[in-house]
Amino acid sequence: MNIKSNKFNLIFLIFTFSSIYLTGLIVYQDYGLNIDDPYYRYNGDYFYNFVKEFLLGDISTSKFDFKKDLNIATPVLYEIIVSIICDILKISEPKKIYEVSHLTNFSIFFLSLIFLYNIILKRFKNKLLSILSVLILFLSPRIFSESFYNSRDIFFLSMTVV
Repeated sequence: MNIKSNKFNLIFLIFTFSSIYLTGLIVYQDYGLNIDDPYYRYNGDYFYNFVKEFLLGDISTSKFDFKKDLNIATPVLYEIIVSIICDILKISEPKKIYEVSHLTNFSIFFLSLIFLYNIILKRFKNKLLSILSVLILFLSPRIFSESFYNSRDIFFLSMTVV
């Protein structure tokens, strides 16, 4: 009976996390632009191009002037990740770039849910409590919607969980 119980638990766990990610895949295109999205996109492209030039080119003749550019006031890690993905996949259409950003943001949030499950399981040794914790975070309406378009708060929430 214990083997069947473990198999059922594994199937239930896979089903739960698959359902969560499938939900994200179904709805990520339904979220429009955040007012900051164009700024974040420019910011990410700017610093991604700087990093590429720094690694691949001659930085002494750089066109980047950080003293005059106001874009250095905000963190750019997430935006650089999105710019790298778009560069690798050769995506240049703005709508597609924002969709990639939303899907990337949700995927990072989804990975943090897996980490949250493991943290709660390790701490309390209770699978039901672990799944319940994941579902509470995932099904919180504000957290769910912002897991697609909020590349600041949800990204750092996810990194904190990880």
